Amino acid sequence: MPPTDSAPQKSNGSGSRGGCEQLPREWVTLLIPSTEVVAQTISGHPRFFWYFSEPVDVPIVFILVDTVEKEIIFETRIDSGQVGIISVEVPENSPELIANPPGLEEKDRKIYNWSVTLECDRENPPKTSYYRSWIERVSQSPELEQKLAVVGANTNSSTSELLHQQAIIYAEAGAWFDALDALYQAQAANPNDSSIRADFIALLEQVGLSRVAQ
Repeated sequence: MPPTDSAPQKSNGSGSRGGCEQLPREWVTLLIPSTEVVAQTISGHPRFFWYFSEPVDVPIVFILVDTVEKEIIFETRIDSGQVGIISVEVPENSPELIANPPGLEEKDRKIYNWSVTLECDRENPPKTSYYRSWIERVSQSPELEQKLAVVGANTNSSTSELLHQQAIIYAEAGAWFDALDALYQAQAANPNDSSIRADFIALLEQVGLSRVAQ
């Protein structure tokens, strides 16, 4: 299991290597808005994303850890992965992330560590490659809540249209993680909508993930 230490000043989106030296240096990319600060979400059960530049033929383990209580919130195992974006959503039956209220001092903030581990040699734990970052849940502002309620009240919208509109609202509010999730779901609901795809690519490029977007 990757380290579960408290969050540093910077998130680490790169991998620590043991027995996976034969793999390309940047073959795994965590989709995070910044490596300089802890990412934020308003969701109690967020979806996490990463990108494989090449097929993965070793077991993959995703782990979400409460760095304060040193407890695993959610863990799942994926047998293999194809080239492209992979996502894992924390299920509703898992403990939800606790939201940090506005103005809370840094030392009192609830921070979570999430990691993607490649088990190159399951019998020899050091011979693995892991990639990790940190996330915190923040309280949803009344303004954001109101805008989402207005969009949700439009019963004429299709599922993809509703998710697309929500994504735009999240993006305008700076909720990058939630905007990415909404666009991802909107694309799944309507993969032929070029405007959704364009916004998805633009959101990735906004934070320097152009290689993934293309």
